[in-house]
Amino acid sequence: LFRSLPWTSDFAQFEIRVVEPPTTFRVFRRRIYPTMAQVPQQQCVVAMFMPAEQFQNYFPGAFPYQTQMVPAPYLPQQQLHATAFPGPAMQQVPLEIQMKSQDPAATYHSGRCRCVSGQLSDRSTSPTEQALETASLQQEETQRARLTTSASRRLRRKRAVERATAGEGPVATPAVHCPCAAADAISFDDARCERLRRQLSEGSSRDVLAALAVLRGHVWSLARDAAGCRLVQLALERAGQREAAELAQELKGHVCEASTSPHANYVIQKVVSQLSVSSSDFVAREILAGNTQKIVRHRYGCRILCRLLEFSASSHLTRRLIDEVLTEAEELCCHSFGHHVVQSVIEHGLEKHRSRVAAALLANPLEYAKHRNASYLIERALNFCSRDDQESLLRLLAHPGTIVDLALSQYGCYVARALLQDKRTDVQAALAGIRSVRAQLEQTRHGQNLLFDLGLSSVSRAA
Repeated sequence: LFRSLPWTSDFAQFEIRVVEPPTTFRVFRRRIYPTMAQVPQQQCVVAMFMPAEQFQNYFPGAFPYQTQMVPAPYLPQQQLHATAFPGPAMQQVPLEIQMKSQDPAATYHSGRCRCVSGQLSDRSTSPTEQALETASLQQEETQRARLTTSASRRLRRKRAVERATAGEGPVATPAVHCPCAAADAISFDDARCERLRRQLSEGSSRDVLAALAVLRGHVWSLARDAAGCRLVQLALERAGQREAAELAQELKGHVCEASTSPHANYVIQKVVSQLSVSSSDFVAREILAGNTQKIVRHRYGCRILCRLLEFSASSHLTRRLIDEVLTEAEELCCHSFGHHVVQSVIEHGLEKHRSRVAAALLANPLEYAKHRNASYLIERALNFCSRDDQESLLRLLAHPGTIVDLALSQYGCYVARALLQDKRTDVQAALAGIRSVRAQLEQTRHGQNLLFDLGLSSVSRAA
């Protein structure tokens, strides 16, 4: 097949991938050893990716389809160039394969064939150097799989600096032809983001509208970038309700992904806090359709739920969302991130949702009061829950002996302080019990702080 084409006659290696619909793949490998003495000992890889039926003319009887191979227009490729060998020049053309057995208009383009009759990008390496480079790349990929995102980013920067120092120049990369974050990173660099930020923050209303026009179509890709997410948040603040709602429309279908993004989650929070309930209700709708229990336990996702409770707690979608969240209220009370959502329910939620949280806390209030995360919820429940729920908690926790037990606990001491500030507690009896364990409290930092706050110690609070 390749011997019959002039632009591949002197290739040292080629690879053909045969695709059998719908998902089966087969790979054929062949080697061609050139007869020209002046060809250097450097291998060039050429790949063609085409359906299996395309090989009817070259493998008779193998495939029952008729195909035709025709030249396609020349397509330039960035950052790649070829240096010809001494001898006759060879033609460089891409191929476009047109199928006759199906739709005549359907074509399969192979891209520009990187025909090289000399050195690729002026780099000539020996087989030993190629083997060492391949081993280095494999080791890097294995190491990168174990690294965090930030560590992988530092490793890529380090290797880029090493290549630049060695004079290798930039690595050839294919052009990006999709509206994704990689494409927008080129057009929205730091300098342009800064200009747009100044235009939004300091410009006139006409300047703001001009900046919003530039951002349209790029909101989701910018939201995933550290500088871009701040730009989108500022745009949502400066835009009117109609313009902000138009920008927010570009985030539809991406809420669950944004909920776990270190940058995009701030944009979703800004949508909830800046837009009207009717314009931002898609946020709660998409979280409901996704994995709600996963998002409520995520370090970034829990923030979005907190904003929904603060700004749209009465929305029917938010009510449905909180109903689903509180099906596991007992576990969430102790979760490192989920307890923030439960706290927002106590402070901003509906009365029925507060009663549900109070019922979970009343199941074992002493244990929750000593827990690192749940102790915050006991303090909030004593202030925000209904009077009946508060009385129920006080009956179980406001005994002098229980308060002393809480005072000796690292996290329960905060609940003890809150109980001593409540007028419904027998403060004098509780203080008498605390004085009896004063020596024990003075041995711990939290005990020293509690004694100082209660006026039972002249020593200043521990750092």
